[in-house]
Amino acid sequence: MRDQMEDMKFETDYMNELMSRNYDTEVNDIDLDAEMEDIDNEFYQEVLKKPNQQIKLPAQNQPLQKESGYNLKN
Repeated sequence: MRDQMEDMKFETDYMNELMSRNYDTEVNDIDLDAEMEDIDNEFYQEVLKKPNQQIKLPAQNQPLQKESGYNLKN
């Protein structure tokens, strides 16, 4: 019984340690917004250059791949 109690204490301490860790990442929202705006601008400049072509939107978490143009379709 004492061994089981020690095991439970160890597991509890381990879980408490995991739960108390700080996984915070520092993200500068202003820089991130500026980068996203630059990406949007580049994309729309390409769309304006080739308005009669189509582009297939990627599946989630997949890179964008150009097909025959820039009209958006799923």
